[in-house]
Amino acid sequence: MQMFDNRTNIQISHFQCKNSQASRQRRVSIIWAVIEPIGTFVAKLKHRSTESRYYKTLKINVINNLIAR
Repeated sequence: MQMFDNRTNIQISHFQCKNSQASRQRRVSIIWAVIEPIGTFVAKLKHRSTESRYYKTLKINVINNLIAR
């Protein structure tokens, strides 16, 4: 997992996203991510494991340790 903190934007190369239905973890690419007030950000994800690549918006909790300073 690589994270880059750029003031209001965070870019993450890859991270594991848990799929509740299949109870699996899928690798996704983040197209963009915008920090929202304290501790969360909204990321638009592109699933790479599926041929029909669809986009999904998630709200994810940000752990302070993961943010590069």
